[in-house]
Amino acid sequence: MSIVKIPKIKEGSMFGDAKKRPSVDFDSKRVKDFIEGAPDGIRHRWKLKGKKVVITLTIYPEDLQKVDEIAETLGITRTALINLWIQI
Repeated sequence: MSIVKIPKIKEGSMFGDAKKRPSVDFDSKRVKDFIEGAPDGIRHRWKLKGKKVVITLTIYPEDLQKVDEIAETLGITRTALINLWIQI
């Protein structure tokens, strides 16, 4: 195998501007949307409310009534009760 000298590219040729890259604004909405659209590019999968994540919970009405009764007995909100149970 022989070693070949790399040819010089003339200015103004078809490849003369190959080294110049367009400037990219990585903070632009278009670039962020493109990156977040990739399967591994999603930054936030959750809807945030302040620093907390908003969730949807599906339970039977009877169970919700029990949760509300316990929360009322303790004098706290349903959300506070669920967060307390998670911490236990």
